[in-house]
Amino acid sequence: MQGYEALRNAAAWLDLAGRGKLYATGEDRARLLHAMTTNQVQQLSPGEGCYAFFLNSQGRILGDVCLFCLKDRLLLDTEPERREFLYQHLDKYIIADDVTLEDATGRMATLGVEGPEAGRVLRAAGAPVPEKPYGHAGWGRAGVARASYTGGPGFRIFAPLEQRQEIIGQLEAAGAVPASAQAA
Repeated sequence: MQGYEALRNAAAWLDLAGRGKLYATGEDRARLLHAMTTNQVQQLSPGEGCYAFFLNSQGRILGDVCLFCLKDRLLLDTEPERREFLYQHLDKYIIADDVTLEDATGRMATLGVEGPEAGRVLRAAGAPVPEKPYGHAGWGRAGVARASYTGGPGFRIFAPLEQRQEIIGQLEAAGAVPASAQAA
């Protein structure tokens, strides 16, 4: 119950390693994703992001993503079971576009920091705390995004896999306790 209580009343960290992480690079990346999703991807600047759906031609949802605009690429964060499908779906529409897709799931750690004290914990750990929904900022080789997994106050940390334990240690030293995604 400690993790659940922290999610509701303090701060907890969640291991979200299974989430799909796709990078889109190339000059046409924003135009392609703007045309294929339900949000205004072309209007995003580095440090901004959005939540978007991929739809089929009948308007049915194929998948959803948290989309983050970095300086030279877009990061698409999606549910584990939609990762391969969305990769294939995007890839089949890249014909003459200058877009390259990369599945970075296996080499990136994804951690959630959730709960009413999540921002305080991140600050105490020395991490940035983006203010806008889906806003994000660099934290060394990692990145922190304001994107909740639980629907309450929350953030996601994307980092090279080899930094996972170090970041967990920083979060726990700052007051976060571990919680399972099921507790969320």
